[in-house]
Amino acid sequence: MNKNLKVSTIITTYRRADMLKRAIDSVLNQTYSNIEVIVVDDNDEKSEDRKNTEEIMTSYANNPKVKYIKHKVNMNGAAARNTGIKNSTGEIVCFLDDDDWYLETKIEKQLEFLCKNKDYKAIDLKVNIKQPKINTEAAKSVNTLLAEFSTKFSTNDSNRVTNIVLSAKATSDVLLMPGEEFSYNNLTGKRTKSNGYKDAPVIINGKLEQDVGGGVCQVSSTLFNSVLYSGLDVTSRRNHSLKSSYVSIGRDAMVSDGGSDFRFKNPYSHPVYIKNTVSNGVITSKIYGNASDKKNISIKVEPYTTGGLDAAKTYIENRDSNGNVIRTQYISNSVYKNKNN
Repeated sequence: MNKNLKVSTIITTYRRADMLKRAIDSVLNQTYSNIEVIVVDDNDEKSEDRKNTEEIMTSYANNPKVKYIKHKVNMNGAAARNTGIKNSTGEIVCFLDDDDWYLETKIEKQLEFLCKNKDYKAIDLKVNIKQPKINTEAAKSVNTLLAEFSTKFSTNDSNRVTNIVLSAKATSDVLLMPGEEFSYNNLTGKRTKSNGYKDAPVIINGKLEQDVGGGVCQVSSTLFNSVLYSGLDVTSRRNHSLKSSYVSIGRDAMVSDGGSDFRFKNPYSHPVYIKNTVSNGVITSKIYGNASDKKNISIKVEPYTTGGLDAAKTYIENRDSNGNVIRTQYISNSVYKNKNN
């Protein structure tokens, strides 16, 4: 076996800092010593997972066999592996999941097998270069918080909590490029039991009933308000048939499988990044973007009645640095049934 062959082991990590050390140490403790470990951190730079990962990686800061590379935002596993490959210096490249580990003789035995059973020769590869949709400069332009909004929910209904957590996670960590449209339904997929959603109270035809996915509309409504405050363009939004308890009239956004969707577009020349968190009975939706796109926006709701029903018109008001309204934009109209109808 040719022990001059250097082996690069790439470990991409995302939200599993607690298992990362075991994976790294299993590579460093190999019987084959001509190795390097490349850890690619795919966590958002402002996240708690990034802080936890950085803390673990401090113990390897002086180890010449370990490289630590950090993405600014979550780019997905394939992009993280590509980053690792680009920064590898070994003749052999292998991959290890952050929640897995190697037996101490794994690399040596696999290298022996390759050397004995492979006929190495040069091959011609035709490479088609495809420019990425998201480049480093675009990601770097996300440098400030544009807006955030939170709503509260009861933690007593475990099924509803599950639905909230699932839908919040599915619609989070999204980098929306200029002109690109966000679709809530496309990101969550069908809210079915096979996808992990559970039965919880849902407003159906003006009545509260048990159905799969109850609670997901609180996430879409929370996001709706954050979208309004950040100045993004709402392209599709409908209200519930009944008034919601978690947001005021005119500020809810109802979604349903195969029906109503909450959609919005990024009107700016820079990307925006959507981040949802759920903790201790609070949903928070934050939208980050470029500082030049930050607006001073307030939400204006004009309640009225029509045919004996409560209704509201929703607007956003753009204000100057002195708080004066410089532009008012109509968003939507909402009409709600009475509970006893």
